[in-house]
Amino acid sequence: IPARIRKALWDSRAFITEVQVVSQEAFVPWELMCLFDRASAKPGEKPQFLAEWGLTRWLHNVPMSRRPIDLNNGGRFHVVPDYDGDADLYLDSAQRERALLETNLGSTPIPATAKDLRDFLTGPASKDCALLHFACHGVASQGAIMAADLVLRRMTKTDGSLIEEKLSWQTIKANADFGSDRRPLVFINACQTGRPGESIAGIAGFAAAFLRPMSGAGAAAFIGGLWSVDDQLATVFSETIYKELLGGSPLNAAVKTARKAAQANHDFTWLAYCVYGG
Repeated sequence: IPARIRKALWDSRAFITEVQVVSQEAFVPWELMCLFDRASAKPGEKPQFLAEWGLTRWLHNVPMSRRPIDLNNGGRFHVVPDYDGDADLYLDSAQRERALLETNLGSTPIPATAKDLRDFLTGPASKDCALLHFACHGVASQGAIMAADLVLRRMTKTDGSLIEEKLSWQTIKANADFGSDRRPLVFINACQTGRPGESIAGIAGFAAAFLRPMSGAGAAAFIGGLWSVDDQLATVFSETIYKELLGGSPLNAAVKTARKAAQANHDFTWLAYCVYGG
């Protein structure tokens, strides 16, 4: 960040309640931008990450929904694979999230198969969707977001070998259609799913796929992780943000509270989440 802008932000730190970055730059980790000015800092004052200021992102040249995120107005759905008891894939925290979603939010499960998800994204239920939550494994090759996937299940072939069924961001981009009346919050609580990348058509990845699908009817907001997160703190983050949103908090305030709730010594899960929305 240029020195003049850094100084302006730091000098206004007592008055700034939110920061939104609208960018077509795929690789800057805006949440980790750290501000500090020794000359004007108060005694004991520490450097501050932009994430602590309620930072959110948005995609350049993508229309933004000006409606507040309202989880009380529309259907709530979740995708939480059980991985058929596969010890290598099983996520205890994801099962806790499933219980949270079903008990506290009355969320409806979507079977964790690529076909069921394509049917949902193109079908009538997606047009009345306020929330779509994923809790699963995410994989992305370093520097190759074009290969990013969500792992839905692992199956044994007739020859005894294993094959994983995955959902790619390209599939989402080609199929997602949330209509125009009610646009949801999409939260993928999985490792590396918030990482953007570059493609011939611009920014690539799960955020761009959900916010700017080929149908033109994208989500209103997206949350994903930039790196691998602590399971327990990830659940704290999601539980807090839903509690805040259901209580009427705007997205940036809910995110700010959830990040603070997930803070822990020597762990940076609270900084891992990038949030797209207004």
